[in-house]
Amino acid sequence: MKKLLAKAIAVVLGISACGAGLIGCTRTIDHDQFLEIYCLDVGYGYQWAEVLLEDFKQQDWVKEKYPNIDGKVRHNDQFTYVAETIGAGPNGNSADIMFTDTVYALFSEKYNGVSVAEDLTQGVYKQTVPGESRTYEDKMLDTYLSINMDPDSDNAYRSVNWQAGMISILYNADLFELLGLKVPNTTDELIQIAKDVKAMNGENPNYQNPPNIEAQKGPRDYAFTSSPKVDYWRYVFPVWWAQYEGLTEYTNFFRGIVDNTMSRKIFEQQGRLESLTVMDTLLSGDNGYFDPYRNNYEFMQAQTNFLTGDGLMMVCGDWFDREMHILDEGYKEQGIDYDLRMMRMPVISAIVDKTPSIVALAEKQGKTPDQILSDVIAQIDAGATSYEGVEQADFNKVYEARCMMYTIGPKHGGIIPSYATAKDVAMDFLLYMATDRANQLYAEATYGASLPFEYNLQEKAPEYYETISSIQKDRISYVNASYPTLQPLPDENTFPLVYYGGMSTLISLGSYGYETFMSRRSEGGPRATGMDLYYDDIEYWTEARWQSLRANAGM
Repeated sequence: MKKLLAKAIAVVLGISACGAGLIGCTRTIDHDQFLEIYCLDVGYGYQWAEVLLEDFKQQDWVKEKYPNIDGKVRHNDQFTYVAETIGAGPNGNSADIMFTDTVYALFSEKYNGVSVAEDLTQGVYKQTVPGESRTYEDKMLDTYLSINMDPDSDNAYRSVNWQAGMISILYNADLFELLGLKVPNTTDELIQIAKDVKAMNGENPNYQNPPNIEAQKGPRDYAFTSSPKVDYWRYVFPVWWAQYEGLTEYTNFFRGIVDNTMSRKIFEQQGRLESLTVMDTLLSGDNGYFDPYRNNYEFMQAQTNFLTGDGLMMVCGDWFDREMHILDEGYKEQGIDYDLRMMRMPVISAIVDKTPSIVALAEKQGKTPDQILSDVIAQIDAGATSYEGVEQADFNKVYEARCMMYTIGPKHGGIIPSYATAKDVAMDFLLYMATDRANQLYAEATYGASLPFEYNLQEKAPEYYETISSIQKDRISYVNASYPTLQPLPDENTFPLVYYGGMSTLISLGSYGYETFMSRRSEGGPRATGMDLYYDDIEYWTEARWQSLRANAGM
């Protein structure tokens, strides 16, 4: 069976230069059946929107309902474009759908006295997906529903998500096997891998630089590669923090709640310190667990290094495949073809502080608590619902931690401007995006990525599924797993303290990225330890600043 994308691509090629080009293109057609889509062109690209729009126009039900249907896609890579233009109304924005990043703050922005984000509750979420028996709301993954609700309008749905992407630690499975390394279940095991690779001193025959590279930057004795310029490690910090605290307490941080009371003591959550401590150990320039030249790399160079076996691991998302597919094909022709995969996030080892029965069992068996923790995680991955010698509450704590991953779908939002000309067509297009057909086309256009709907690519399109990378297969397995399930973290931008008050997760970091700041050597300055950053935040948030934050947030 040929891919659906191959059937749609011929039509896509007929799009005008303006339709595929810059935001500034002049729109020459404007009527209530002309659908104009704006798409933020970043990791997953904009081509998927072109493919889906052209296929949407060819659907019989669409042509019957809208006999004059037409449309185009406009795009740029400006994260602030929608926020800067949507409030201007139809004279400043002609798009009928705007796919961008976080849109939650736009719910409160007004045009002619109403929200600029159209209420999608009845027109989209409560409607049946075309050709299927489920509503849009029912087919969307449960963890994505609440982030599209407007709490100031009786939880009306005002946005959708156009991506269900995931960020974790990618690893080179072939090199792991050659070096005798096991995928880590815990952060202590992750750190030990970095230590073991460092101890090899570039002398292991299975992990060495070519001679020309060796002369430039020394032995290949580092486990990680990266580009601090994109700071993907900022997505790691909240996962380990949430694992330690639990989802409820992690969420309470953004609500400003401690023991059912608003309090600045939220900044004292121990999970923040534990996560920063692990990150500090891994990222520190003093330890040398990263490519020493990483600060010079743009993200594509770092990803190319990883693609070609220079670095065993890197933090990145499933957009890696779309960004690297052309280079990947070229390297495969040269015989460079590594099996790159995505691991579940290791569980923070400090969680044993909150699971006393694991510590007790370790002492009884003459093992370390981390050894027992790792085995509990292995049993959870195998489907176990309990572990002999571990209290059920402690087991459940570890289970919850194992489910947590950072998904970036909440940061990929779409809205229909309340003043849109082709509002009805736009709503039907969103409904179409939930169909199985659209989900397959989207996957093909993004090299295996997913929309946030209950759709199993492996079952629905098995031939295409076999062509995607191991990274995407791993991600899909985590999304579709019934046990352990996937627990995305809530988007911090959906909380008033953040989007109204301006609170950040770590204000003491200033304008530095986590990786840029922590990767410096002690003598290179300015550099602070994870503990320094933790206590600096606590000191910064005086009672006066806390009360000001609450006032700005309306709390």
